Amino acid sequence: MIIICDKSTIQSLNMDQAFWLGIHYRANIVPIFLTEVLADLRKRPPEGKTAEDVVARISAKVPPLGAFPNVYHGTLVLGDLLGHPVEMIRVPVIPEGQIIEAGGRVTSYHGEMPESAAVRRWRKGDFLGVERDYAKVWRDALEKLDLTAIRKASQGHGLLKLSDLAAVKAAADDIALANGRRYAVFKAALEVLNIPMGYRPAILKRWKEQGGPALRDFAPYADYVFRCEVFFHLAIATGKIDAVRTSNRNDMAYLFYLPFCRVFTSFDRLHASVAPLFMGEDQAFVPGQLLKEDLAKLNEYYRALPDEVRAKGAMQYAAYPPLEGDYLTSALYDRFEPGWREHARNPIKLTPEISQAVMENLRPVIDAVEQHEGAPRAGPRIATNDDVFTFVIERPPDPGKKL
Repeated sequence: MIIICDKSTIQSLNMDQAFWLGIHYRANIVPIFLTEVLADLRKRPPEGKTAEDVVARISAKVPPLGAFPNVYHGTLVLGDLLGHPVEMIRVPVIPEGQIIEAGGRVTSYHGEMPESAAVRRWRKGDFLGVERDYAKVWRDALEKLDLTAIRKASQGHGLLKLSDLAAVKAAADDIALANGRRYAVFKAALEVLNIPMGYRPAILKRWKEQGGPALRDFAPYADYVFRCEVFFHLAIATGKIDAVRTSNRNDMAYLFYLPFCRVFTSFDRLHASVAPLFMGEDQAFVPGQLLKEDLAKLNEYYRALPDEVRAKGAMQYAAYPPLEGDYLTSALYDRFEPGWREHARNPIKLTPEISQAVMENLRPVIDAVEQHEGAPRAGPRIATNDDVFTFVIERPPDPGKKL
């Protein structure tokens, strides 16, 4: 189950809770999360701590296994507008890998993703000079951001009567739909989405060739992000979002990635009010405190298991959440992972014969990846997800705790 955690949630967890988060969920690590964590290098740390200590401690709680960094939303928006559809199917959008032929099958090889490597370094307090510079630039930019100017510029257009955030969302949707004024709104969307000027003629040409459709039909993900941006400006203008708290701009950036998760969790009150407005019926917003409490309950449950059960390793005895008891994680699995209880009651027994068959099946892939490493890279081959048999993403051994 794919989950997006904002920084406040990860920061709140202790190491035991973070461990069980990594066992039962697959984290989508979105760019704004990494930016917020790194920006803490420029914040005043608690007494007795260094900024490096704070960032290292947060990074240590990011699940090392089953975590995937999502492609930056701006890149996805541009690709969508240029005719490269973005699938919004509640899973992360990861960068393209190197395509390798392996025994007549296609493998997408990624190595260790740069974002994962960075978090691994941060756990050890290892920060590059460019990262420190970036942290300063980001923090300075946030301090200079003037949301009150956005509010003043947006007022006076008959919008101040919007009663609540749901009404603001409806108004944003109406603006994006652009009935009767599609060309003007489409050009405005290119501005709001900050599309580079060099790409705009090709995008407009493609749009006109398709008959000038609504943005939601032309580029659905770009339309989604545009709605988020319009919503934010309207909410600032109508006073529904605080124009003084500049960190609200950061908080809103998490919404750009909601199409790529099942669960979004945060302690932030703005997220609690706004995120459900942008999530579908096949998604859930979970307050950070509820997730933290549930992970603590899971820790108590698993620690109470007999030693001989725990000796098998968490990947076996905790392959699924508990079948009995009142656990939020189990309820989320019921909602989004139908059939899991049957699998939990009747697990596949991993015999030596099955293990050998699996390895024989994967051997051509492993050999191809090992031969590929260090070899000159050929030109990329275009492949769709339907072509790919295996995705290979490297993860160095995790020296952390094993429960």
